[in-house]
Amino acid sequence: MRRVVVQDDLREAQIRPDSGFNTYIELLERDLKDFLTDTILVDLDVCPACGHPDANPDFEKMGIRYMKCVQCRTCYASPRPEMEALDQFYAESEAIQYWNSSVAQRTASARKQYIFSPRATWVLETAGVHQQEDGHLVDFYTKYPAYLEEVKAKGSFSKIFIRKPAVSVADLIPSESFEVVDSIEDGTVSVVSAFEVIERLFDPLAFLQHIHRILRPGGLIFLTTLSISGFDLSVLREKARNLLPPTHLTLPSYEGIHTLIERGGFSLVEFSTPGQLDVALVLDALQRDPDVTLPPVIDSALRRRGESVHEDLQDFLQKANLSSHVWVAAQKVVS
Repeated sequence: MRRVVVQDDLREAQIRPDSGFNTYIELLERDLKDFLTDTILVDLDVCPACGHPDANPDFEKMGIRYMKCVQCRTCYASPRPEMEALDQFYAESEAIQYWNSSVAQRTASARKQYIFSPRATWVLETAGVHQQEDGHLVDFYTKYPAYLEEVKAKGSFSKIFIRKPAVSVADLIPSESFEVVDSIEDGTVSVVSAFEVIERLFDPLAFLQHIHRILRPGGLIFLTTLSISGFDLSVLREKARNLLPPTHLTLPSYEGIHTLIERGGFSLVEFSTPGQLDVALVLDALQRDPDVTLPPVIDSALRRRGESVHEDLQDFLQKANLSSHVWVAAQKVVS
């Protein structure tokens, strides 16, 4: 199975400047409080990743309760809002509008360099290996057209479609380059990309099953997600600043991701954790909250060792698939 390792000099402030992120969190807490007051929440009977019925309480954040699956150890919000309510929240949230119109714009150059261009290269190279590079590509829940612009500039897809774009970017999509569609015919798509999507959906499995239907035989899906198995989330849990409901309703474990992909009708062709910020995020949490407790060896490595040790640790997390930032490429299985 292919694996990607990224060695770059990305810093959190380049994509999440502190002042902008603090404002976003404040707005999100207010939005979510109002949202939960008027929204019906639904208890999940089974783990959204592996389908197991048993789970134990894990933690709460911003009024949302998270459970931990006893089988695959996926962490997931239950009860949670249904998809119609979530779509309305994502469309109307002042916090999300602020992020897309302010923070994302101010960090556009860094995001293109460190996020969108590498994603485009990843998709194009993997699609080429599997001979899916010349058909139709569909990007779901598009938030940043810059990724698709990179794909169009470097790739050879015959058509690029957008399905369910974020409201804040719908007017920014150049119609001469990309077509926004309301539906897609089954069996017609070569590649689907869905970045930072499955963690924000009510039912990730239903989404994957839909993707399976629209892909042609051998078609590929590319996903990114946060994983609770990764370093920063596993040690910080609810204290992780980058874990924010309702955009993070399902935090699949590595085992949960594998099972979810298989349940959706796919076989994994790549599983990588090329995250670059796990160590930096934990260091930041230690500075903000001295009461954060870590395993002794990790605490010593972070508090008492220098930057070279921190860099080596982050490199190890990538190579050992222990970063919280996950890349998945999977191929449609035809029974």
